[in-house]
Amino acid sequence: MAGEPQTPFLRRLIGGIPAEAFGDLSDRQLVELYLSGGGGAAFEAIVRRHGPMVYRVCWRTLQQGEDAEDAFQATFFLLARKIRAVRNRDSLAAWLHGVAYRIAIKARSLSTARLRHERQVAAIPAALPVDTSCGEIRVVLDVEMDRLPEKWRLPLILCYLEGRTQDEAATQLGWSKSTIRRRLDDARTALARRLGRQGFGPAALFAALLCDSAAAARPCAQLIGPAVVAATAPVVPARLAALIEGVSRSMTTTKLLLASATLLMLTAIGAGGTLLNSDDPAPPSVVAATGAGQIPEKGNETPKPAAAAAVPAAENILLNGGFEEGDKAPEHWSEGAEIDGVKYIWDKKTGQKGKASLCLHKTAQRYFPIAQWYQVVDRKGDKPALQVAAQVKAAKVTKAILDVSFLDGDGDAIGHKWASYIGAKEAKDPPVSHGWKEYTGRVEIPKEAKKIQVSLQIYGPGQVWFDEVRAEYAE
Repeated sequence: MAGEPQTPFLRRLIGGIPAEAFGDLSDRQLVELYLSGGGGAAFEAIVRRHGPMVYRVCWRTLQQGEDAEDAFQATFFLLARKIRAVRNRDSLAAWLHGVAYRIAIKARSLSTARLRHERQVAAIPAALPVDTSCGEIRVVLDVEMDRLPEKWRLPLILCYLEGRTQDEAATQLGWSKSTIRRRLDDARTALARRLGRQGFGPAALFAALLCDSAAAARPCAQLIGPAVVAATAPVVPARLAALIEGVSRSMTTTKLLLASATLLMLTAIGAGGTLLNSDDPAPPSVVAATGAGQIPEKGNETPKPAAAAAVPAAENILLNGGFEEGDKAPEHWSEGAEIDGVKYIWDKKTGQKGKASLCLHKTAQRYFPIAQWYQVVDRKGDKPALQVAAQVKAAKVTKAILDVSFLDGDGDAIGHKWASYIGAKEAKDPPVSHGWKEYTGRVEIPKEAKKIQVSLQIYGPGQVWFDEVRAEYAE
């Protein structure tokens, strides 16, 4: 049983039954076999199938062999403990991708703190990438993926990150060939548009994946055995405990921005898709002023939600939107991931209306990872949209966002939309600085959303303050 000590018999299975014997089983069958006592061999088959993709995710973020190996093992350890809670057992790829990225981010944070303590900041891997094709783009590959609906995320991971053909992916997911082709096309178009806004084109993505494939392929095969042993151990190995702590808790609430736009996308490479066409739609223009709205994603329109309990009109669904309440931290608001070059500030001396505001100060010269303050609330009522507003003060901001994410009942992300954009409209424009100004935007709420996360984000360098944040249901 996952999460319980293995019996001597099951431990012998780890080395005694060849995992290759289970190669034709689906992910769901492997999970059920593992949970029914089929143990090590079934779990090893899962690691063999998805291990290369997981290791590349860890490598892209960490760029350091030992740290990537620990993150790899921690990912599969967490799978062994949480496997009963995996919602979609037909494909473990999407779950593993998101967890691997979050653990890798935690590993990078710990490495950064350790090196600072040793006064070796110059050696921090996270600060090294400078080449666009194989540096920041590596991070982009895993920053947007979790933001995609599962219907797009799954085929992209299988076809681009795991190298399967469209026919193989369709068989695993139980979809028709026409369905998987259509969803791959829609996903590539949406991702190309997102990446284009950051200045990354198909050529850079192609180069990044080639770099990762060459760097990550060799060590992965050597890690399968140790990963199986570590994952099925009765206690958490000491070196993995710090990586797993926090990530496991966050899985029960919300998918941190982490991850994912993984970009799969990509430009294609080989096994399951085609190169993006030169006539793909260009990125929509961005309005960076009062009243700026979200940038819509093609094909991501959603129907009106089913009726639920009524909510009074014009009621702010967010608590402590003025950030005046709290002791050591603002009540009801949470910090995002710890990121080198980012300060999360509860500023009690700077407010638009009261005395306090939330501030994000980013000095790192890169867009990703994204830093954010956020609050998650239950979705109530039957109104189909959300009107978001905030007072914003900016100091040399390149890009900041009022973002709304939508979660299912388990706290897993099913999509997100920008409510408002703060920053330079075009790449050639200078950073934006201004006093307090209201930014507003309206987003449609997916029918399946059970929770809503409102996030105050900063992408590029600069300092931004948020105050009087409101989110109201709207027609």
